[in-house]
Amino acid sequence: MLQDVRELHKHIYYDPYNNNWIRGNSEIPYIHFEFVEKPALSRDESGEFIPDDSKLNMGVGAPLVNGTHKLTFNYYWLKRYMSFLQTIFDDNEEEVITLNDIPKQTAESKTRSEILQMISGLKRCGLKQQAESLQLYANCFTKDDLIPCPALTFFETKGRQICVWSFVDGDGATFRIPMKKTIYNTSGFAPLFEERNSLVSELFINSLKMILAHEVAHVARGHWLLRMKEPEYSMTRNVMMNCEINADWTAATWLINELLYDTVDGNPCTTVICYNKTTLIYLWSVRIFAAYLSLSWFSRNDDRIWSHETITEFVSKDTATHPIYQFRLFCMLNRVKEHLDHMGRVCEKESQHLYTADKCPINKSVYDEVWKNACDMIFSFEYAFRACWNSDERSTLDKIRDSLFIVPNAQPETQEKIPFYMCYMDEAIKELEEYESEWQTILDKLRKYGMFFRM
Repeated sequence: MLQDVRELHKHIYYDPYNNNWIRGNSEIPYIHFEFVEKPALSRDESGEFIPDDSKLNMGVGAPLVNGTHKLTFNYYWLKRYMSFLQTIFDDNEEEVITLNDIPKQTAESKTRSEILQMISGLKRCGLKQQAESLQLYANCFTKDDLIPCPALTFFETKGRQICVWSFVDGDGATFRIPMKKTIYNTSGFAPLFEERNSLVSELFINSLKMILAHEVAHVARGHWLLRMKEPEYSMTRNVMMNCEINADWTAATWLINELLYDTVDGNPCTTVICYNKTTLIYLWSVRIFAAYLSLSWFSRNDDRIWSHETITEFVSKDTATHPIYQFRLFCMLNRVKEHLDHMGRVCEKESQHLYTADKCPINKSVYDEVWKNACDMIFSFEYAFRACWNSDERSTLDKIRDSLFIVPNAQPETQEKIPFYMCYMDEAIKELEEYESEWQTILDKLRKYGMFFRM
């Protein structure tokens, strides 16, 4: 990834004053990876050592004599994070039954309209519960989507015969009844249940990119140059906090912008992106959600709801060098929203569009849909998180019955329950305003001593 960024920067840079593309002004310094495998542990109540992922640190160091930076990368972090993703998204049970005395069935896909017609027929037959389940399933797809069509299956459990929805396997005689984790019963992830393996891969890769890009941003944005020129000033609490927030939103912006250079012919100046519209919206949404996860996953066992006590403790902690994760999420997501809105406004103002591979203009409506989908994923994750991370104590029968049940728009009813929304609190507003009041001075210094990279 670093090499891709370095090569891209050498070949492309847009000069808005002269309205043309020029070569990059300078290269990112070489960054050397030093791989370590170092578990982070703490003692539990009984005195036993247990993993403590909040202590898993990775970071880029001061430049060496030859200008190279060394990034210490903890391989153990990869193991822990992948385990986390698999637990949340991929460890799903299924009830698999084989029916020998029936004709072979064919797996079918139907449009939402066709499934709605099926629902009408079920209601006429008196199968009200099954119709309601199928209605919830159909509602999470758009009108023109071709979606896997479930089949009604009768089977016996605990001496009772029940009628549930299932999906036909390729052999035509095997039926899979998914016992979904709660996260796949939310509108943010319901359409992705069949692709949960690839979803884990997408989240893992893009979370890793977010972490690496954050560390690269400390170099690229000149944070280390400032530390070398003014060590005492750069180590003050507010300067360090600003630099961390700056690195977060720089990394998130890179994740979004990177896809705009994947063009149909490999030329980064080409206006046609190599993804169709649906795929591009999916990839952007997943990248924003991956950035969200990578900044907050290690706090999974803590109370994820923001509170007055949380911010008060943080503000009074003079030794803090990084904002707590809720603060970082708030700043990063607001910057992402501003970035998407900005690109949408530029499209409307200049009437110049990039296009997807299926010839759709990448306009404001596309950026709005990306943000809507990303928020749906974030809220769906928070809604379902505890049931997914801790043991799901629902019975097998309950899981089967819920297999098609979908919770739409899992956004909390009150702002206090949104884990990253904090500006309703006076203490948080003052803290944020204090950072923002110093940012222009910090930015002037960064420009004075030099930045290696702009996109």
